[in-house]
Amino acid sequence: MLVYVKGEMILEKNFFINTIDKGIEKIFHNIIKYRYFIAIIVFIILVVFKVNGSSISSWSAYVGESAKSTIVSGQNRPIRSDEWEVLTPNILAQSNSDTPFSLINQNIATSGQNMVLSLGAPVKDIYTISKPLNWGYLFLGKSYGMSWYWNMKIILILLLSFELCMIITKNNKLVAFLGSFWLAFSPAVQWWFAQHVGDVTLYMEAIIVTFYYYFKFHDKIWAKIIFAFLFALSCIGYVFPIYPPLQVTYGYLALIIMFIIILNFRKKIKLRMSDTIIMICTSVFIILMLLHAYLISKDAISILSHTAYPGKRVSTGGEDPKYFFYSFLTNLFLPFKSVDFKSNIVINNCEISSFFNFLPAVILALPLLIRKKGENLKFGISLTAFSAFFVFYMYFKIPIFISKITLLSYVTGPRAMLAYAFPGALASIWALSEISRVKVIKRYYSIIVSILVGISYFICVKYTQINLYIELKYYIAFILILIVLNYLLLMGNKRLFAVIMFCVIIISGATVNPVNIGTGAIYNNNLSKEIQAIDKKDPGAVWMPVNKNDSIGAIGALIYANGANSLGGVNSYPDIGKWSVLDSTGKYVDVYNRSAHITFEIVDVPSNFVLQFADSFLVDINVNDIKKYNTKYIVSNENLEQFNNSTITFVKLYPATPEGYAIYSIEYK
Repeated sequence: MLVYVKGEMILEKNFFINTIDKGIEKIFHNIIKYRYFIAIIVFIILVVFKVNGSSISSWSAYVGESAKSTIVSGQNRPIRSDEWEVLTPNILAQSNSDTPFSLINQNIATSGQNMVLSLGAPVKDIYTISKPLNWGYLFLGKSYGMSWYWNMKIILILLLSFELCMIITKNNKLVAFLGSFWLAFSPAVQWWFAQHVGDVTLYMEAIIVTFYYYFKFHDKIWAKIIFAFLFALSCIGYVFPIYPPLQVTYGYLALIIMFIIILNFRKKIKLRMSDTIIMICTSVFIILMLLHAYLISKDAISILSHTAYPGKRVSTGGEDPKYFFYSFLTNLFLPFKSVDFKSNIVINNCEISSFFNFLPAVILALPLLIRKKGENLKFGISLTAFSAFFVFYMYFKIPIFISKITLLSYVTGPRAMLAYAFPGALASIWALSEISRVKVIKRYYSIIVSILVGISYFICVKYTQINLYIELKYYIAFILILIVLNYLLLMGNKRLFAVIMFCVIIISGATVNPVNIGTGAIYNNNLSKEIQAIDKKDPGAVWMPVNKNDSIGAIGALIYANGANSLGGVNSYPDIGKWSVLDSTGKYVDVYNRSAHITFEIVDVPSNFVLQFADSFLVDINVNDIKKYNTKYIVSNENLEQFNNSTITFVKLYPATPEGYAIYSIEYK
């Protein structure tokens, strides 16, 4: 627009701003409109190039310099051993076994392992229809399958988070778009992406979204059938993996949100005979599929439920450290600074990671929104109350009988923190949308509340152990940013809030996992190639990993990832028969009766078991007891020839890697 100033014709400044705004708004609306098409294209491209977020290059610390890193961007995360050392080898073991993707993998433990319980490993079974993340392994092989898994997971969480936020914000597209990244790239999800938080979040959101769309498209019979079927698959997928510490709380949250959805639709729809038929069929399908999954896994489930860890844990609340309420204050720094385990300053990066939320500000704003009779109040009140309850549970104990009948006995400390933080994030997203619509909060009130919340942040940093994690000046800088975000939320300035919050989310979440290509980091090395070559010549032979300092059982997992039969590694549930060979009296049953990382040490004294951590133990095996397992090969970083005696001889087959690992064959006399 042209205007005259002092006789000169110039272009009005606002014209540029308005033009840019309109351009950005058009791009934004097109992204929303074509989001599913964009998601499919991006997914195909990423899978074609075998892109994944695995920290699989961590294996270089074990397999030697011959292994080249496959990371093209970002940082490897050795702390994510549950991913690269547990889940990934389980998947590869399934691909490389003599009977690929079978229910029982005979290469893990002497009696085999039920892979339904092995952190979501792919299994060729009807129940896998509810596990679309694993389909790629079954049809595309290891590298493409891993890319399928990682990229489908993040894309689905993004799409489902958007739909969930649209539901609770009553179709506020900008806030829902921000919310999709807020949830999907939250540090809690990203640090636990390949484990329970990623899986449970995805399936919980899928349950809510498919339930909502069943009612939204109530007049279309085929739409109802499709969404009922997807709802059923989501419920089945939610149950497996079996991880009650998170499933219990997220399950309660899902039920509350679905109840509100029913209340919102109760006057708009009338149930018909077709609904009764669909609901009965859906329920029967869910029950039959879960019954099938239970029957093929019941023995393993029974063993797992009677373990010393995690089976016997009983929580009554009050377990969390004081800083857990504001644990997200560390979120921004976690991708760039690892916790030193020896210092015991705070728990590791994974355990302390959380969802960003503004719960104190939301609680103080809620009475004003209730007085204004805002829309969607049922969601805001319920999410805030649910979150506040688990704040109470974090710091105060409840009677044990209440804990057990409500199943909260399964909800341990760090998971109680997530039970507060996730709905707290949803409540914050709802509040941003609602306040931006009704504008009920005065500027002075927003300033006072924001400053008070900022002071509470500072007190948490100053007087809890997280002040030792990183220098105070970095915390203060981040607290100032959070004060601004609290103020913008209370003022309902959703655009500026979205810009700043989006930057915080990307820095703290999108930088967690590396950009990795394929699975070469675990296979393109001399040690793995030698294991495969020996196994090909001598299939079915029993291998033993020996290294007392390998508390995560990595070498044992490397063995079965390469298709060989390993005594060590990670057992999702205990193989009691295997250990009773060394412990006929049951003296050490409390040590090995657990889901655990396992390694061996050869000794001259009687065999015994040493508990290293709650989920890790060492087997001190007498040199003459090795024969009890018919062990044929050993991978070790120790000189085993020193144990040669009149009954057993260790012969080095493969020279040690730079990390010291060699392969020995065993000759019995």
